[in-house]
Amino acid sequence: MSKDTTTRRQLLRAGANGAVATGIAALSPIDDVLAAGDEATTITYAYARDDPADLATLRPRTKTVPGDWHRAVSGAFDVHDRLVDADIPGLLGSAVVPGSYDAPMASIAVDVLPDAESVLTGSLAELLDGVDFLSAAVSKVDPSGERRDADGAIEYAPSLTEPDAPGGIPCGHDGALGTLAPALFDADGRSYFATSNHLFGAGDDSVEESLVVFDDEQSERTLGRVQRRYPRQDFVLAWPTGDFNPTNGVAAPGPSTVAGQFTRIGLADLAARGEPLWKVGARTGVTTGPIRGIDGVTCYAGGRCRRGQLRWGGEATFDDGDSGSVNFRPDPERPDECVLVGGLNNARTWWPGQNFTWGTAAYQMTAVNGVRF
Repeated sequence: MSKDTTTRRQLLRAGANGAVATGIAALSPIDDVLAAGDEATTITYAYARDDPADLATLRPRTKTVPGDWHRAVSGAFDVHDRLVDADIPGLLGSAVVPGSYDAPMASIAVDVLPDAESVLTGSLAELLDGVDFLSAAVSKVDPSGERRDADGAIEYAPSLTEPDAPGGIPCGHDGALGTLAPALFDADGRSYFATSNHLFGAGDDSVEESLVVFDDEQSERTLGRVQRRYPRQDFVLAWPTGDFNPTNGVAAPGPSTVAGQFTRIGLADLAARGEPLWKVGARTGVTTGPIRGIDGVTCYAGGRCRRGQLRWGGEATFDDGDSGSVNFRPDPERPDECVLVGGLNNARTWWPGQNFTWGTAAYQMTAVNGVRF
């Protein structure tokens, strides 16, 4: 794993010369960003294709949600953005945790270095002063310990004789095992193979390296050549060059055709209703788990912090070799046929006290990189 736009030096720098106080002062007031009233609100919960094979049929999906819930979660997203932008020393990770429709108060989960708790707690108290729809929970974490080794057999696809290679099958590069994502489409409608960038080592050079698919323990075939690397969101795009084509599907039982993806507020809606996500990985196969945090930031390892992260499931949901898989759930309009993607899976916690899987949400990949599932 590598970090995104905020460096470790920025995260750990001393809060001298009033830097912390100045950063927090810039976050207030927040009243101007809160929607007035508690009337029911229409949200766009996803973007999906009427014909899963035709990008021209992409359209927004809408639904109505309680106004007080929408006010709380929208305000939480804004406060969280301001918190992250303040560059408070010691911040390792954070995410918005939506409330339920019956109890709409949202919260922000914050992970800090052990010696930074008092600074961050004080800063949060100042930021949340007078805010009645939002709470915060600060956890001390130390992710410096050794990561446990992956266990379990690789889940090889039952057949790779078809020309279409679905998401969920084992892939990799130069001995590194990962999981293939369903097809990613660029702004011009071209489809690519995709998986996690960290399988290809550090850096963001657009070196055309091979992405291979594993038929079994001894056999591999070339899927394509990596043309674009996105280390900040931790994924790559590979142009097909072999016997297989990218396909908008996952090797999953039940509905498996990817028709589109959830928005940020759509993921919050799933969390509010307690709707779980699924994934298919090369190491752990099919697993499921609840959404635990949205629009997160992770700075646990590597050289970059990542924004737009989705927390879900637990440590057992994901293991080494599952990187590059996607999380998804059935399409509400076609639950027996299609699925909508939440995001890419890239890592899991490995330290005591926390238990979730994380990766870049699909909406972040679209907003920053112009690609979509």
